[in-house]
Amino acid sequence: MIGTLTQAYTMLEWNGETLHAYDIGLDDGTKENIAQMVTVDLSRDKAAPTASFSITPNPAGFELFQKLKANALDKPFKVSYGYLNGSVMGPMEFRFAGVQLTTGHDPELQISGTGPVKGAWTDNKLSFTMEEKIPLLEYPEYLKKKCGKGCEPLFFSFVGGAKEKAAQLKVKGNQIQRTPQNILTDVLRPHGMELQVSDNAFSGEMVISFSPAKEGENTEDKPEVNKSGTTAEPGKRKVFIIGPGLMENITRKQDFNVGSTTTQAAASADSPNVPQTNQKAVAEPQNAAPQTDTAESTNVEGGTSGQSNPGSANTGSTAAGKDGQDASAARAKLLSTSCNFTVLMTPYMVGIKPRDFIAIPSLKGPGDYIEDWSVESVKYQQDDVGGASISINGLRPYTGEEPMLDGDTLAEVKSIVKNLKTPAAWNKFYWLQGPEVDRPLSS
Repeated sequence: MIGTLTQAYTMLEWNGETLHAYDIGLDDGTKENIAQMVTVDLSRDKAAPTASFSITPNPAGFELFQKLKANALDKPFKVSYGYLNGSVMGPMEFRFAGVQLTTGHDPELQISGTGPVKGAWTDNKLSFTMEEKIPLLEYPEYLKKKCGKGCEPLFFSFVGGAKEKAAQLKVKGNQIQRTPQNILTDVLRPHGMELQVSDNAFSGEMVISFSPAKEGENTEDKPEVNKSGTTAEPGKRKVFIIGPGLMENITRKQDFNVGSTTTQAAASADSPNVPQTNQKAVAEPQNAAPQTDTAESTNVEGGTSGQSNPGSANTGSTAAGKDGQDASAARAKLLSTSCNFTVLMTPYMVGIKPRDFIAIPSLKGPGDYIEDWSVESVKYQQDDVGGASISINGLRPYTGEEPMLDGDTLAEVKSIVKNLKTPAAWNKFYWLQGPEVDRPLSS
């Protein structure tokens, strides 16, 4: 029907209270939007998921915060973005991490939260000696048990080619005063695998996969082309088509890796320092010097093995070694080219998250060339009048025009783009949640 309003919503729930439709206690039943400026920040592997929001700094807002402070600071809050009867991002769950109060001319009461991964998994330091080799596929759960009760909500999923490879490799080694996050990251890295923490906000899941730049990985872990809106699912990746009229500007930046700018006390390339700031980073600085033992891994089919430094586990297998070299080369290229842009949160874009892909068609048309990027980080943000936007950072290897997407997926994207020939068609694609571009607005 012409004139039907399509309105984005942001929903925040805490201890049974819906802060976007909060009963402020008036006799007429008036409800107020108490939670404002709700922001969720998701990074693929460098930072724990975070969220923040402001509570209206009026008597009703302060009263609500006092109530939450007394009864709910130990309970998680949930954030969702989306459209009624349409696409939904969430609910994403965060634990209370802090509060900031500003008084004066511009009063503000801001709450911050962090995903379940932040805490026991990233700060609890373990020391242990492994008596027997175990498959790399089982190693994350082994660390989880060592971590204790605080890590019980976490679980791990190997996806794509990483699952088969992890079943072939075995791990054995000692660890001294290191966090589970750093231990697992350093064991996975030589085999070209990455630990994604962003999906942890949805269900406690952390995804382990090969780099998106690794040749053939997208055939093993094939992404689904988003055609009719989406609900984000942990571990599953989608391709979002970004065409005319959606983004205002896109900035592409290319830096060639010519070496470190630090000439003294440089960190090891195998175990880089990752500072832990603002309750966000998932790993704290590590000093490799006192590490006397680390992961030792062998191929199931045989070969030799030996002790190694953190993050440089030796598989004793030529094939496994080549995998690590190829993945390292791919990572180096991947880090050299980036893009960033912000879009309005249309129904089509709801649900985009790290590890998805974006596909940008050439403006020359008719869709013969597609520029593809792997999504590195995503920020959902509600503005001061209730609208919502999405800021996206992408990465891709410097490979000229060679695509990352597999041939079948790329062909599907091109097929959709060829039918989107006018601004009106693109508009319907973004707002009516699908490529049925010929249906009338009055349908």
